[in-house]
Amino acid sequence: MDHMSEELSGAIINGTSFFNAVEAFEFSLNHIDIFDKTSKKNFDNIGRQIMRTNAILPYSKDFVKTDLETNKLEAALLCEDILGKNSGEPLMTLPIEKKTMPLFDGGTLFHYDGEKRTITATNIILFRTDLSYNALSLVHENTHILFNQPAPEKGFHIHYNELLPILMELIAISRFEKTLNDPNLLKYYLDIRIKTLRDHFEKYSGVPFLKTTNVNGFIPFPYSIHNSYSYIICTIYALRLFELYKANPKTIQQLIQKAISHQITVEQFLQETSTSLKNKETINATEKVLKMYQK
Repeated sequence: MDHMSEELSGAIINGTSFFNAVEAFEFSLNHIDIFDKTSKKNFDNIGRQIMRTNAILPYSKDFVKTDLETNKLEAALLCEDILGKNSGEPLMTLPIEKKTMPLFDGGTLFHYDGEKRTITATNIILFRTDLSYNALSLVHENTHILFNQPAPEKGFHIHYNELLPILMELIAISRFEKTLNDPNLLKYYLDIRIKTLRDHFEKYSGVPFLKTTNVNGFIPFPYSIHNSYSYIICTIYALRLFELYKANPKTIQQLIQKAISHQITVEQFLQETSTSLKNKETINATEKVLKMYQK
């Protein structure tokens, strides 16, 4: 769910409720990835490369027209193939609301109960509907929903919240290009992802934004920083994990299944695959994509 400033494993109302939920669930807001010299240097270098990219958002007409029911079914089947039996059920049972907004995006509304430690999905929202791209949005949102059942343990690094959803999108693309008859899905997906990455790096750097605006008004600047950091770090890591998935699908699939069911933490998933800002292969995976968009 990019561009929207309503995010904690999906959509929440505003920046204040984001921090309240983080406090209630005792999640961590530390930017643990850039605490040493090498990691900070690599992060800053990638940031400079991101700012030199020239990706622009595609148009709705660039995607194949695909109705909601087809997108739901394809997304549910993909999730069940990768994540296991019944993992596509939320997409087939939760209400899906269509909203017309100038975003290639989606979101999930959740009810947060800090005392019971439950995060319950209530409905899914889609924008620019009836496009092949929506199947990817549904995979993304369904991954959030599954990851929240049960809620992550105390101390969960909230900035890794987007990692599994972005990775699942990447895994889904090659399949959807065939089943949805959209051979350009990867190209336009990357256009959106890299353009969004540049927007988030601008926000994370504080230039030129002092506040981020969404449908509910102004969001406090600190929230914008945290939200943007999440997308930056998770996109970098997801691109590397996708390379590893293509090389060894079975091993990475098993790790995804363990991480989404909390048999291992996301941090352990990253450690198991040597995915970090200090790892050369991790950095190279992002640089390969950014080079496609250099000015």
